[in-house]
Amino acid sequence: MAGIDGDELDDVDVDVVRDSIRGIDRNGQDAATDLIDDSGADGVGLIDETDESTLRPILDSDGAGARGMRQRVADKYGDGSIDSNDVENFGELIEDSSVEAEPDTLLDVTESGGDLSSARRAAEADGDVAGVESDTIWLEEGDSASGFEHILDRHANSDEFYDFSGVDNPDDVEEIVMNTIRKGDSQRIPDSEGGGAAFEYTLSSGDDVTVVVGDNGYIVTARPGEYT
Repeated sequence: MAGIDGDELDDVDVDVVRDSIRGIDRNGQDAATDLIDDSGADGVGLIDETDESTLRPILDSDGAGARGMRQRVADKYGDGSIDSNDVENFGELIEDSSVEAEPDTLLDVTESGGDLSSARRAAEADGDVAGVESDTIWLEEGDSASGFEHILDRHANSDEFYDFSGVDNPDDVEEIVMNTIRKGDSQRIPDSEGGGAAFEYTLSSGDDVTVVVGDNGYIVTARPGEYT
């Protein structure tokens, strides 16, 4: 394992950091050391203040952009853009095969005003989407006004989504929402109507679905039927 240059860490307790790295799974030790080399005190803070189980998926990520991704996580943690809850959920997202976005792209959610700690699913846009500035479209837990909670409260009932064949639970609804983003056609929503984009998709059952996305890529709502 490469050495840690304590001269660049100023007031950080390097001995504590070395102990933290020793506690990390061996496969992640080199990645942790690289992270400290790349991000200095921000990398140290992330490692020292985050438990091993939270860090493991981030350190174990080995894609082409993994090192840069880890540096971005540390930098965002250091400047307060994300906290430990965000880091934990980010790790879970990059391990989840249903999240169809590269780890580095998921970090763009924070730059678009998203909350990584409540993100459920994400997908990279298939080319430019008129009305949406972000390359990443994501679904958060949300609340009664928008997001997944809103979709379930307003449209997951026997007269709407649960009237569709084979749709029986929230997971089915979530899959419909993300399939509409992946496979549907989009159109810009005029600024006078709130802006963003509407995705429309016809399921194999013949049922139509509309998903409304804000101009930052956040999924605002989804409902049966065509966009009107």
